[in-house]
Amino acid sequence: MRAAFTLGDLVLAARYLMRFERAVRAEKCAELLFQLEQARDFAAVTGRAHALLGDGSLGALALRRGIAPMPASLTPKVMEALELVLGQLGKAQALHQSSARM
Repeated sequence: MRAAFTLGDLVLAARYLMRFERAVRAEKCAELLFQLEQARDFAAVTGRAHALLGDGSLGALALRRGIAPMPASLTPKVMEALELVLGQLGKAQALHQSSARM
């Protein structure tokens, strides 16, 4: 992951994941982050947003994929989705940092 993420990006990605059953959320999160990298690579090469994947913003990509409504309070489902996104973003950023040092 090359760019910083906003709190809004995190919430929108979690809302995207909330559309799915718990068993497939990790896979859907990984897919979303892979598509995010594709969008960022495309924008870096062409200087334009990808027609399907957007401008390389996590929030924009989640919105393009569709999001669940946000409950008024932090339910276990919301917290699990937020935790999943944070965990996978942390792993992706750590991998990027370690590969950048090589």
